Amino acid sequence: MSHFEIHCETISLRLKNVFTISRSSRSKVPVVILSITKDGITGYGEASPNSRYQESPETVIKY
Repeated sequence: MSHFEIHCETISLRLKNVFTISRSSRSKVPVVILSITKDGITGYGEASPNSRYQESPETVIKY
């Protein structure tokens, strides 16, 4: 039977410059970081949820 070790965390990524579009500006963004390990090999992934599509770090992790 295969066993994977999964670790997920949310960080707030501070942007080097303020990002501005017509509807908003932001200086930091939430990012979900994921790592999956099996047999000593680890893979990493990330996701940046978009509130325009009703996404949040919590909904990304739940998915």
